[in-house]
Amino acid sequence: MFTENISRDGMLLRWEASGVPIPRVGDMLIVEVELPEQQGFERRCIRCQATVARLDPEPDATFTWVGLAIHAMDFRVAQAGAVQMEPAGYNGRGGRVF
Repeated sequence: MFTENISRDGMLLRWEASGVPIPRVGDMLIVEVELPEQQGFERRCIRCQATVARLDPEPDATFTWVGLAIHAMDFRVAQAGAVQMEPAGYNGRGGRVF
């Protein structure tokens, strides 16, 4: 999954066919986007609570465009470890999506 575009209110992801199921419109997710590393600073990420607003499968391709509406975001120290995907609970608590 790749972040194509991000703003204060939304995000566009290119969701590759990688065995991770594509979310449905209306699903709530927690998305962590790793930021570029800067020498002398810890690795950082933006953590967003978002809802899937639209899906647009790309014809003859192995990916789907996923549009997210962002409800809240904050900056955090990036966590090392395996990539995980879990849908967020409706209370805004949930896993990470990369």
